[in-house]
Amino acid sequence: MPGRRLIGDPPGKRKALKAAKVLFARRGYQNTTTKEIAALAGISPATIFKYYESKEALLRAIVDDLAETSKTDFFLRVQAVDSLEELTHLVVADRLVFFEHHQLEIMIIVQEYLVGNPELFNLDELVVFANYSFNQAVNRIRRHPTRLNPTCSAVDVMRTIVGFISTYLLQQVYLPGAPRPTPAVLEEQILRSLTVDS
Repeated sequence: MPGRRLIGDPPGKRKALKAAKVLFARRGYQNTTTKEIAALAGISPATIFKYYESKEALLRAIVDDLAETSKTDFFLRVQAVDSLEELTHLVVADRLVFFEHHQLEIMIIVQEYLVGNPELFNLDELVVFANYSFNQAVNRIRRHPTRLNPTCSAVDVMRTIVGFISTYLLQQVYLPGAPRPTPAVLEEQILRSLTVDS
């Protein structure tokens, strides 16, 4: 599932982006040189600079492409759910598949945030879109009888679901041999944390 930016791009540009993803994820942004990216891509450093004005521009292209790809119809489907169970299942199933297809890009973002480089990314538009979508979903859910804890806001719901999924995915990447729950158990854990018994 290549990002939208890659489709129809010249081969040198695609190779540079692909190699940068691998090296940034493996070694970190700061520890990777454009010379190393060019070598892995099988292109000259000049080819990289033909398409990207700097290493930072290359990183921004990776992040922008991921942000654009993540806004597909996922958030529209989030807005249309009618139950907390439906919302939880949709987000867990969709984002686990999304992670499988974009593991390198997500690892790059997490690593750069952890080492203190969040200024490299501008994900504000994506966050606003996510907040709006979850607000719409929670408003729809509350129109029906629900076990959703009445003290939970849309932000609480989003934070809880994303928190559980993030922990699950970080464990998958950094502790691959450790036992982890199935997606169904993950959904149950999320629902238990967001609901009250009736």
